[in-house]
Amino acid sequence: MIGAGILTKFALGGVASRVPWQLWAAAGVVVFLGIAAWQIDSRAYDRGFAEAERQWKERVEQELKRQDEANQEALRFAREQIRQLRKAKEVRDAEISRLNEEAEQDPDADRPSVNTRGVRRLNSILD
Repeated sequence: MIGAGILTKFALGGVASRVPWQLWAAAGVVVFLGIAAWQIDSRAYDRGFAEAERQWKERVEQELKRQDEANQEALRFAREQIRQLRKAKEVRDAEISRLNEEAEQDPDADRPSVNTRGVRRLNSILD
């Protein structure tokens, strides 16, 4: 077994066999704490990333909701404007029809000049 002793001496390197077991235990504890700290840090990173992603999704949802509400409000406003414009167009079209009927019924419609009733009709357009 002389060969085994030589192998052990070379494998442990003469100095390693002379180090007290307490230092080996301390080194083991340090390595263990280092691995534990690395795992804790890695998990903290993952938790932080998940939290950031959750916050991002929440903010995106809030922004989409805000934009949707703004678009719906703009659509309501546009529909109200369209309704008012259609009403104004109906009033204008009725007025034009009335003026056309009056002009057709005017006994002097075929004359080259405009009579008093024609002037009143023209003035009513400008009002």
